[in-house]
Amino acid sequence: MADTTVRDRYIMMLIEHIDGDTYPSSAQMDLVESLLPPQELDIYLDVLMSKLEGEQYPSIPMLQRVQRLVATLPPATD
Repeated sequence: MADTTVRDRYIMMLIEHIDGDTYPSSAQMDLVESLLPPQELDIYLDVLMSKLEGEQYPSIPMLQRVQRLVATLPPATD
């Protein structure tokens, strides 16, 4: 099995755990962020954004995490 396949499976497993947890582990999110290729960041951000959108009072650390990740995205082109 190629290293990228194992890495991709591992990342997706972690993202699925994060998606399924009401209060995801910051350690798991840190692991994903350390391995996630920039071109796949949107998948992960969708999961985090859905968590934020579902909360009346989203956690400040989660907001800060998403803000930090969004700041790494290339500017939108019109």
